[in-house]
Amino acid sequence: QNYFAEILPDYDRDRVHNSDIKKLLQWYDILIKGGISNFEEILKPDNGEGTNESQGDEKKEG
Repeated sequence: QNYFAEILPDYDRDRVHNSDIKKLLQWYDILIKGGISNFEEILKPDNGEGTNESQGDEKKEG
C-alpha cells in the first residue's frame, strides 16, 4: 500500500483493498509482457478518429 500511495496519493484507502492493488499490478505486468509499454502514446487524443466504445450507442435506422 505504501508504494501505491506514492504513485497515486489520492486513492481512497477505505475502498481500495490489497487484493485490488495486487490485481492492478498483475494487469500492468500482463501489458508490459504483451509489449504495451508506451502509455503516453495510448492516452494521446486522436482528434475524433479511430474507434470509440460510445460510438456503438448510436441510433439504429429502421
